[in-house]
Amino acid sequence: MAAAEGVLADARRIAERIRDPYDLAHVCLVAAAMRAVEGDHAAAAEAAEEARRHAQSAGARGYEHLAMAVCGEALAESGQVQRGLELAEEVAERVRDRTDVERAEHIHRSVARTFELAGEAARAHAALERARAVVEGRLSRIRDERLRRSYLDKRLVRDIREAMP
Repeated sequence: MAAAEGVLADARRIAERIRDPYDLAHVCLVAAAMRAVEGDHAAAAEAAEEARRHAQSAGARGYEHLAMAVCGEALAESGQVQRGLELAEEVAERVRDRTDVERAEHIHRSVARTFELAGEAARAHAALERARAVVEGRLSRIRDERLRRSYLDKRLVRDIREAMP
């Protein structure tokens, strides 16, 4: 993890030096993921909220929606379930019935996890169904077998496909 921290710090310095809010949003999302893996969900929520601000500044809706979903999940994981639920509801409404959402499978999976943590089983199931629909839709459009296998090997994709019967 120390090596990853060093790379992340370098990436942040570069993004700050060139003043690119899109790259800063990406760096913050990676930081949020790292904090979540470490179990520091409060720090993950802070990093995701910072990513959201940078994404808004860059006009990067995909990163903004992803940051909202990640932040909501991290807040719920850290015990701030109501705040996490509010963010999950907001992002779920923003992306509902849209087919052009970047990172939609990740967004829907994070929303599902937040709903699950809030004890909202039916809403969690519905969000997970939306994540699965995104995954299956993408798989149906991948013609190259190597790319298809690569997509199927992604942990997020495996988790979504395995979570649903």
